[in-house]
Amino acid sequence: MNQNVKRNVIQVRLSDKELELLDSVREMMNCNNNSETLREMITDENMVAVATKMMASGHPEVALELKKIANRNHRDPLVYALMGLNSDEGIKSLRAAKARIDDVDNQLSGLNWIASNLANSVNQVAHGVNSIIATDPENGEAWNWVFDNLKELSETASEVKQAAREIRQANFKKGTGKHEHSNLKSVSK
Repeated sequence: MNQNVKRNVIQVRLSDKELELLDSVREMMNCNNNSETLREMITDENMVAVATKMMASGHPEVALELKKIANRNHRDPLVYALMGLNSDEGIKSLRAAKARIDDVDNQLSGLNWIASNLANSVNQVAHGVNSIIATDPENGEAWNWVFDNLKELSETASEVKQAAREIRQANFKKGTGKHEHSNLKSVSK
């Protein structure tokens, strides 16, 4: 074994219960082996220490960024630690807020799908207008088709705006940009 690597080897004797706990932590962290698990645990503990230090020195934005990173990596226990939610009540509140945010995200995804369809429909109408102008600009039936489709698109766009307004009103305090059930700020994509 290389001398530099050998001096950095760490050996630990664990009881059966501790080994079982390490195995469950390894599975939870999606690590492939104990070495990777230990490295991730060191990184996590360092992240919690940095977040704690930054919060104490009046820089909560750094802690929130670290929380986002942990959340993106689906590391809920680390997110809980970074949020300082170690009690059952705090964890329940975080889970409820996460469920609510997931619900809003699904609603917004639906609106996004409708908006994509609107854009496609607008392109079809534009193509129809170009065809009418090129072939028969006096065709009243074709222009009626254009006007009917534009009216329908306008109504759909109004419905999307109303749905977005309702989602915003149902989930965020008016004018604050803050989520009604937590201290999370709204994020525009």
